[in-house]
Amino acid sequence: MKVIHKYPLVSRDRTDLDLLDTMVPANHKFLHLGLDGHHQTCIWCEITPDAEPDTPLSFIRVSTGWTIDLNSYEYIRTVEDLPFIWHFYRIKA
Repeated sequence: MKVIHKYPLVSRDRTDLDLLDTMVPANHKFLHLGLDGHHQTCIWCEITPDAEPDTPLSFIRVSTGWTIDLNSYEYIRTVEDLPFIWHFYRIKA
């Protein structure tokens, strides 16, 4: 049996890029990244019930027009948070 949980992403202070992360269970299946009803950036994952979040998962948020070397990142999706358009990438392990 599986359950879907929401995990808010927390922004870490960086001057060179916008880094966000959270903790998820090791056996998670990533489903979606987006804004919840409070405009908080979150991910939704399928997990085993009662699984403890013990694995870090990190993303970067890039605005249109930013210049950045994306070789270390995997594109996830683009999110409208007007007036901004954000492009999210997962940090490759």
